[in-house]
Amino acid sequence: MIAFPSSEADIDVWIWGVFVRLVALVAVLALSSAISQIIPLAGKNGVTPAIFQLRAAKRDFPELWRRILYFPTVLHFNCSDAFLQLLPILGCGFALCAASAVFLPKCCLACCWIIMLSLREALGLFYPWDCLMHETLFLCLLLPAPLHCGDSLALTAPPHPLVAFAFRFLLFRLMIGFGKTKFIGSKNTDSCYIKNFLIGLPLPTRVGWYAQKAPLPLFMAALGVMFAIECVAPFLLFFTGWPRLLAAASIFALQLGIQCTGNFGYFNVLTSVLCLPMLDHASAIHLSSVASPFAPVLIYPLLLGALLYLPFNSWVSLSAAWWPQLAVRFPRLLRLTRALATWRLVHSYGVFPPQSNPPVRWVPVIQGSRDGDTWEDYEWRHLTTKAGSWPTVVAPLHPRLDHSVFYHALGMTGSNFKYTLSSPNPYAYSPHTMLHRLCRLLLRGHTGVEPGVLKLFRRNPFPDPSEPPRLLRVALMLFRPTAIPEMRNSGDAGPRWWHRHDAGIHYGVMALPDLNHAPPVTVPGWPAEDPLQPRPPPPPELWHFELWPVWQNRTLALSRLAKQVLQLPSTLASPGWDPQNRDWEVRNVVLDYFAAQERHDAAAHRSANVLGVPISMGSITTFWEEYVPEVGKWAGDATGMDWERAEGLNGVSTRRAQLCSKFSDLLLYQWERVLGVLTFLLFHKLDREWRNMAAARAQHGRKRRSQGVKPVASVRGGARDAVEGARSQDDELPCVGYEKCVIGGSYFHLGMVCQYVVVHAGEEELGRILRCPDVPENDLLTSLPCAELVAQIIPWEGVTLGAAHVISGASKSARTMGYRESPELCHVMYPLGVSSWHDTFVFCAVKERLKELTSKRDPPPPPKLVRDGGVLPGFMEVLPFLADKFVERAAIAIPSDLPAFRSPGPYGDWEVLLKDSDHRSKTSKVN
Repeated sequence: MIAFPSSEADIDVWIWGVFVRLVALVAVLALSSAISQIIPLAGKNGVTPAIFQLRAAKRDFPELWRRILYFPTVLHFNCSDAFLQLLPILGCGFALCAASAVFLPKCCLACCWIIMLSLREALGLFYPWDCLMHETLFLCLLLPAPLHCGDSLALTAPPHPLVAFAFRFLLFRLMIGFGKTKFIGSKNTDSCYIKNFLIGLPLPTRVGWYAQKAPLPLFMAALGVMFAIECVAPFLLFFTGWPRLLAAASIFALQLGIQCTGNFGYFNVLTSVLCLPMLDHASAIHLSSVASPFAPVLIYPLLLGALLYLPFNSWVSLSAAWWPQLAVRFPRLLRLTRALATWRLVHSYGVFPPQSNPPVRWVPVIQGSRDGDTWEDYEWRHLTTKAGSWPTVVAPLHPRLDHSVFYHALGMTGSNFKYTLSSPNPYAYSPHTMLHRLCRLLLRGHTGVEPGVLKLFRRNPFPDPSEPPRLLRVALMLFRPTAIPEMRNSGDAGPRWWHRHDAGIHYGVMALPDLNHAPPVTVPGWPAEDPLQPRPPPPPELWHFELWPVWQNRTLALSRLAKQVLQLPSTLASPGWDPQNRDWEVRNVVLDYFAAQERHDAAAHRSANVLGVPISMGSITTFWEEYVPEVGKWAGDATGMDWERAEGLNGVSTRRAQLCSKFSDLLLYQWERVLGVLTFLLFHKLDREWRNMAAARAQHGRKRRSQGVKPVASVRGGARDAVEGARSQDDELPCVGYEKCVIGGSYFHLGMVCQYVVVHAGEEELGRILRCPDVPENDLLTSLPCAELVAQIIPWEGVTLGAAHVISGASKSARTMGYRESPELCHVMYPLGVSSWHDTFVFCAVKERLKELTSKRDPPPPPKLVRDGGVLPGFMEVLPFLADKFVERAAIAIPSDLPAFRSPGPYGDWEVLLKDSDHRSKTSKVN
């Protein structure tokens, strides 16, 4: 029989016991939702097979302990579909066992946490509620064990005060994180934020759809209440008595409102459960009971990491510690935060920005056809697809495919250069998106496709698996809510909840032969000749430029390559230049790298190479003799390159089409890998050079400060005048050529520059640069064959990437305004523009133009971290350039009759600008 508390002290212990059991039950909700989704999403024949990344990790990290340290999951031991299906079922069992406390409840909680951690990459457990669940489960492990449910719901002992404080601090960080993200930077023109967010959120509910019709003053009052709950009430959690109870009650009420108006998985349920420990009034001051002497030892690094993560938000929660500009500034501190983030122990919170948006929904809709004329929609199970798609209530369960597709509409995918903003996973960086892979499965029909994939859709227009569609495309649709009378009077077709507008093509037409853009691969259990085989995760030489600085010391292949850069002798220079000579070092370095990769591939997969045909010396030779002349002449000749007319004779799109028609896809992929290795060699060389200059300048500065000499710098001149002034006082500044070189603040720009140098300078010049020793007297930076162009493309007068620097007013202006008209950027980006990333460039340009055309609102200024030499991905700075240079492609992709929206005035709402058949605008109020 269950014993209920009889004293005030027993009530506190009883509250904590109920809390632990409720957390375990929420874990059951989270894992039970994954049971039916894990095989269609992550199985061998699923949308994103987990086996690919696991085998790539085994290739690049041969030691098991490294793989577990960097990618913690039990799937390293077994990644079969049966084991994948078993994991969430086991997790539910362990969670139920922990809730009932029938057998080792803390061990069961630990197993549940390990299973959640293991499914992180396979299921994409990156949403705020997933992060909150990971953190809450681990903190629960520091609490005393609960008693058997048949005896009592209490814990065996009161929690340690520091552990109780950690839970309060977690709830504080959660609410303050969402509050600061939502309200910092908001203006009086954002008073309609909640009103339109009820429509624009990923999965709206019917209650939210109706509530959006309420008068604007009601939402302005609701916004004030939300500010009080998210920005004021969290501070009351650190007080005892009624202030803490008031804060907990207000947070709980907010979660009820969100649960009714939106589908955010189990977020609202778990947050409501976190309010329960706030009823414990004694834990803030009670110091006599110490449940576990080891608890404080674990709590200190957790609290320190939580404090460090507090300024960030959910978008960068898992990636901020990997940003290279931060990593080179605070290497020791970020080692702790990277460990906490990798094992999901600490997170940042806050998702939605303060700016209000029009009440619209952008949704990619897969369409299939057998003749190319008639296209039929695949209807998402929960996401809006057609005018009659009714808002559903699915929370606390989480349909992960529908939710992720919503963000694909906004271009927020791993197949994007700015994906490092939110993910440090190097294997997620690929030109092939999740929607590409899903279309591949739909085109295959019944051949080798997981049957559960089709169950992810509400309606399949091609139900016969033996007759799949011959063509597929992904269209982008814009949905506006209808008025209530219009919805009710829709006729026999049923309620019409939305106005649907065709916003153009999200991804172009795909057919069985057209998807064969990847080299043939061989994976055990998959047909080797399958033309729809997806490209495996990228090898290290094709990882994102901004991931190289952190991952190069972790990865065996890149670390070995970096060491070989330092071993290239300077004695074998220009005399007797013979590229075919086996003694020529650089070409041998590239060949040795690929030979080592082949060996690791064979060891990792116990089969043939999964990256395609092995790269031989012949492939490297043809790279220099065919690819470099073909691309280098366009990149180096301004008259042979035209970003302005992307479809013109000399346009980038035309050049890419010429390459694809002239060379096979396999050969182009091999050449891109060779280019990636050479780019990394130069990248590592210049990065070392810049870091050496930074160290020399810092040492010189400390020396002069110890001598009592003040730095000389003018307000306008910035760093250059400072160095020239220092030189005039002391000619021993060990930074030769510093005042002549201009150094960038983004590793993305450094990667583009290195790639440009490889294809423009040629083999002999590249060999000279790589052989040059790292000493200041060589003045390597200012002797690059494109030093003047680099100085224009990266107008940053600093010392090193990510180090402290001074920016002049002229450089600020050029950096924030000059990229749209920068001819130098045209040159530097050209090698990427004609690579396999060309379609991604066009995709990003269309998204940027679509945002500018439909939202008649002045764009916000660039974030200070970006504008003033910060830490965000450098690709964000070139988006305006792409939007301008691919303007013709964007005009083709965006329908001319798409409605636009006029931004609201102070305390106003958005207005829709509809266009009639003659494309004349007419204004109407947003419903």
